[in-house]
Parts: sequence; structure tokens; C-alpha cells
Amino acid sequence: MIKHWGVSEFLYFGRKEETEKTLISIFNYKDWKLLCNFKLSTDDLVSCNVTNGCILVVDSHFTPSYSVYDFKGVCLAKADLYKDMLGVKCISLASSQQFAVLGCYDGMCKLLNTVTWSVLKEWKHSADSISGSTVCYVEEQSDNGSRFSICDNADVSLPFVKANHDDPYLLVGVGVTRFSATSRYLASRSDAAPSVIWIWDMESLELSSVIVFKARLYPLNGIPHVRKWRCWVWVVTRIRCTSGARRVSWR
Repeated sequence: MIKHWGVSEFLYFGRKEETEKTLISIFNYKDWKLLCNFKLSTDDLVSCNVTNGCILVVDSHFTPSYSVYDFKGVCLAKADLYKDMLGVKCISLASSQQFAVLGCYDGMCKLLNTVTWSVLKEWKHSADSISGSTVCYVEEQSDNGSRFSICDNADVSLPFVKANHDDPYLLVGVGVTRFSATSRYLASRSDAAPSVIWIWDMESLELSSVIVFKARLYPLNGIPHVRKWRCWVWVVTRIRCTSGARRVSWR
């Protein structure tokens, strides 16, 4: 089995040998020279990300842990997030290379700092996270289309979906995380509330805004190379609309 990720000027291959050991190989795109090849302490390898000169490795979805290596194969950090639950569902890296965030199956975002690689903050996706300083936007329908209005925090109703445990494609946990282009904010979506976007302030490390849409959201790629644009782009599927979908850009 071979998995590969192309990041920056390097290409990373993760593979399993007959001994069931997981190995990772790093190549330079310029001359395809093998920079390093070493064994990992993980049982599997579902994700490999590079930031701040380190390699962030996530084990299988069944193992809630992560490891950090340098380019020589030395393990710099290893941590278990929790026990007796599924592991990491998605990963995002800040363009500033100061932070990495793990979207987990326990319904929380784990913010890591890239100096010590410890968990700096945990964010829970629930109504309890909404404070007095959180701005809540709610989509409303009108004859001219839809618009967003600011709603009083006490009146906000978050449309959480009750999990059907008989469904083989059970959607749980945090399935989407995206940093803004300047790493000033983090947007996340919990699959328990697929029509809600949570905006976290990276300076105060608190919930800045909640955006409640009328329909489920599907993320598109952002525009990180245009630094003056601080936006995420989402596709909102309208089951009842003949057009099928529309695009929303939130700045």
C-alpha cells in the first residue's frame, strides 16, 4: 500500500512493508533526490502534513493520536488525544506556520502550537461555546433571495442533527476546518450541525462568530495566495431549488 502527499517543494510517500511497519520517504521535487526514509511509530498513516520544518503524522481514523518528526526521522512529539473513541477526521495548517488544527471525531477542534506541539486550545461545537461577545448571523429568506441578519445570542437555535447509529455512513465529528488566508481566523463545521459555520478568533482563542445557513454546506478551496481576501467559499446545496446549488463567499 502506498499513499502520497505533495506539499510545497517536497513529495512524501507513506507505505507499508511486509513486516507491517509504516515507512515514509521524502523526495525533493527539483531533482527527485531522496532526502530521507525512516520508519514511523504508527500502525497506519492516513495523513502527512509539513509545517515549520516538521512533519505532522496522523495514525488511522481508529487511533486518536498524532506524531511529529523532523526530516531526519527523529520523533519530536507524540500524544494521545483521548481514549476509546475514533481519532482525527481532518487537519488544517495555518499559513503563518504557528498553528495546526485537528478536527476530531469527538466533536472538538484541537489547536496545536508548532513549537512544543502540545494542545493549546480545545473548541467544542455546542451552544455552550457561544458567549456574549459572539456575533450570530442567521440566514433568512425573502422575495429578493436570502440575506443574513444579526440575531440575539439567546434567540439563536442551532440546527443539530440527531445521529442515526444504524447508518453505515454515520456523520459525526468535525469534518471541515479552514484557516483564513492570514491565519487570523479559523472556520470549522461539525457534521452534527452541517449548516452551521463556526468562526474562531486566533488572537483571543474564543468563538468570534456563528453563521447559520438554511442548508448543508460543502466547502470549496479558498484563495490563500490573494492575501487581501479573507474569505472562505462554500457551496450550499438546495434540494428544492431547480438550480441545484449556489455559491456563497463570506468575508
